[in-house]
Amino acid sequence: MEPDVAALILPRMEADGGLVALRASMAGEEDWRGVLDLLKTSAAMVDFSVDDLPRPLPPAILPLFDEARRVPVLLSCRVSGILFNARFKDPARLELEIDAREVDARRVEDFARFWRTLGDLLRRPVSLLDVQYDPNGKRFVVP
Repeated sequence: MEPDVAALILPRMEADGGLVALRASMAGEEDWRGVLDLLKTSAAMVDFSVDDLPRPLPPAILPLFDEARRVPVLLSCRVSGILFNARFKDPARLELEIDAREVDARRVEDFARFWRTLGDLLRRPVSLLDVQYDPNGKRFVVP
C-alpha cells in the first residue's frame, strides 16, 4: 500500500463520522455479478434480504432494482470487520455504505485493499468522499 493512503483516508473518515459510501458507475449485470462474487469471496458474512426477510441471492441482479422500488432490498456483508450495505437504488451506480467510524488505524489498510480490488475489478474509478481510487494509475487521488 502507498505510504500516504492511511494519511489520506483516516482524517476524512474521522471528520465525517457517519455513513459514507464507496461509489462507482456500473455497466450492467456483469459488473454487478463481479461485485457480488467479490463480496462473497472477501466477506466473513453475506446477508441478503427482501422486505426484511432473509432470501438467497438471486441469479439475476438487475431485477432487484425494480423490486427495491416497492420494498426494502438489502445486501449486507462484513469485510475485514467493516460492515458494507448495498440498497439497490440505481442499477447504473454502485453504492456500498459503511459507517466511517469502523475504518480506523487497525482496519484502514484492509479497507484500502478492498477499495483497490473493487476498482481493479470494475476497471473504473471508485470514490469515497473526495478520494478516488484510479485503477489506470493504480493509486488513490483527490481529484
